[in-house]
Parts: sequence; C-alpha cells; structure tokens
Amino acid sequence: MLTIRKEQMELLNRYMLRQFEKRMEKHLQTMADATKRAVPAGELPQFIRDGFKKASDYGVRDQADVQRFLEFAYLNGQDFDARPEMSWTRKILEQKKLSGTEKMNQLEEYELMATRKATK
Repeated sequence: MLTIRKEQMELLNRYMLRQFEKRMEKHLQTMADATKRAVPAGELPQFIRDGFKKASDYGVRDQADVQRFLEFAYLNGQDFDARPEMSWTRKILEQKKLSGTEKMNQLEEYELMATRKATK
C-alpha cells in the first residue's frame, strides 16, 4: 500500500498551486490583450497570490471559482471589495451560507444586471 507523508502532500500542493498560478498568468495576460487592462507583468504573480488568498478568505476555494474571482478582481481592481461604490461585492462575499460557486454566480449576475442597466 502506498502511503503519502504530510511533507509529500505539502510539496504536491505547492506544485499544483504553482501550476495554477502559471495558467492564470497566461489567462490574465490574454484578458489584458482583449480588454486593454493590465497588471504589469512583473506584478502579476503577486496579484494572483494575493487574489488567491483573498478568495480563500471569502470561502471561494474551488479552482474554477478562484479563477472567476481572479478575473473579477482583474477587471474591477484587486481592491474592489474595499471600494464604497462596490460595497455590494462584500455583502455577497461575506455571506457564510453561500458556497464559493454561489458567491461567484451572484457577483457575475449582479455585474451583468448593472451593465445592462447602464447601457439602456
């Protein structure tokens, strides 16, 4: 029987996190090209790590949801949850009864509704 020690699991987790960070760097750079918004290339790894931690603090932990969180932060600024005009995001993210997926769904739905309202 194969036994994985705690140290091996931590190493594997760090490796998987680094792979995710690399994929997100490429993905966010593609978004930068499409949206004309950008975090300077040298700051992107820290932006991703900080966003990953913030997502986790809000209970957003599934990899697909963390990607959505990072995309949202990339488009709205990493401090989006601290800005008064976006206080609605904090209200959603701080709801303990919602899963990470539900929180991200609500953020995206609210933003879509606000965009539609603004274009009318």
